[in-house]
Amino acid sequence: MLEIISNAIFRPKIHPEEIMDAFSASDFESKELGEQIEIEPFLNDRIHQAAFRSNTLGFSKYGNPEAFSEISRERIFGYLSKYYAPNRIVLAGVGVPHKEFYSLAETYFDERTSTWALDKSILHEKVPEIDQSTTQYTGGEIRKKCDLSQVGLGTPYPHLAHVALGFEGAGYRSEDFVPFCVLQALLGGGGSFSAGGPGKGMFTRLYVDVLNRCHWLYRCTAFNYSYSDAGLFCIQASCPPDNLNEALIVIADQFLRLGEGVDDDELSRAKVQLKSQIMMNLEVRPVIFEDLARQVIAHGHRRKPEETMRLIDNVTNEDIVRVAQKMLHSKPSLVGFGEIDGLSKKAVGLPKFDQLEEAIAQRDLRVLIPKKVFSWQ
Repeated sequence: MLEIISNAIFRPKIHPEEIMDAFSASDFESKELGEQIEIEPFLNDRIHQAAFRSNTLGFSKYGNPEAFSEISRERIFGYLSKYYAPNRIVLAGVGVPHKEFYSLAETYFDERTSTWALDKSILHEKVPEIDQSTTQYTGGEIRKKCDLSQVGLGTPYPHLAHVALGFEGAGYRSEDFVPFCVLQALLGGGGSFSAGGPGKGMFTRLYVDVLNRCHWLYRCTAFNYSYSDAGLFCIQASCPPDNLNEALIVIADQFLRLGEGVDDDELSRAKVQLKSQIMMNLEVRPVIFEDLARQVIAHGHRRKPEETMRLIDNVTNEDIVRVAQKMLHSKPSLVGFGEIDGLSKKAVGLPKFDQLEEAIAQRDLRVLIPKKVFSWQ
């Protein structure tokens, strides 16, 4: 097995027809991205573009067809030679003797036997160095107005529009990383329909205060993205186009309420929920060795589950208020997708970005509320 993996990494055979097939697949994926019922991948990509505009994490992870002509076999090998290096690789295994595993790694993962080490001519003449620049959170907005009424799989599906609102979070090396994880567990969320049951998070804020009260919301979920030097915390929502302005106000209100603190029972439930998710995942061997590898890459060592549980238990209401206030002092990131101006004549579309900034800065959302007052509380 290790021989197969090492051959795929250090000795791949890349043929021109395979590259063309990859271009076609990537082009199809990019075109279909915003036309799927599962809208999360699209919104995740766009909220990162808005939050980290034109740098590092802000570049789309989906292929740009306009750049395909510049990608050659030599450039691909050049990329592999820089990024697939021993000092950037962690080899993890579970249920195997360490000495035997170490010996196999030395045998098969020798960079000196790589394709590009044995034949320098396959590399592009100018192989760029690895980008070591620091991630810069910028905030901003991305809006795309389009008709999503035909999105579906042959069966009737609601005509929805989508909005995502985010703020600067914390990287996984930050002392605020665990409080942000608890914050995500506290907000939770999901779809408007759930079978319920223990561990489904039906008592999280976005279910109790949003989905249970706003019947027109089809989905409302909190996400916490953490990287080595940056983070992004956001809430995504889907609803009919005429309700998009209301959806933005509702999720913005959830952010502002975090700065007021949480009940002890609510905080305790969020911590138990987070701990149970972690421990249940660690019951599966593939997850164990993936967690092992990720932690070694991120921290240089593996943090024992007991230590993680202790860090979660130590999160206080003051920590939640502190990270929430810190988050709200950053510039908001906004994504609107679909019929963002609404469909009916009375509809109020997404507000201007400067209005949203003003409302968040003043902790007062009345500037976003249209003249026709709606009731969602």
